[in-house]
Amino acid sequence: NPGASLDGRPGDRVDLSCGGVSHPIRWVWAPSFPACKGLSKGRRPILWAAAAGAPTVPPLQPFVGRLRSLDSGIRRLELLLSAGDSGTFFCKGRHEDESRTVLHVLGDRTYCKAPG
Repeated sequence: NPGASLDGRPGDRVDLSCGGVSHPIRWVWAPSFPACKGLSKGRRPILWAAAAGAPTVPPLQPFVGRLRSLDSGIRRLELLLSAGDSGTFFCKGRHEDESRTVLHVLGDRTYCKAPG
């Protein structure tokens, strides 16, 4: 499953969803341009589901205040785009299943180039 691909520009809202994942437990982000956010390379968990019936655990930086759940769990999220958000978002399930969404934010490649 190659997953979904989304394009947007800073200020747009995009929906991220866990296609085919039976029990989503967390979202992980692998930034395309980690230096843009002052981060190291690699995947990092950004949002967790809490125990059944409880609200989700708030997203970590750099998504705090911009990422919200559209349902009672974390199956569907809405992200308010910001420069540097480009990357792959993985929805991880309890049974090691995952879905992936590749996000391209317009202008990131230029905006996030290392100075000099």
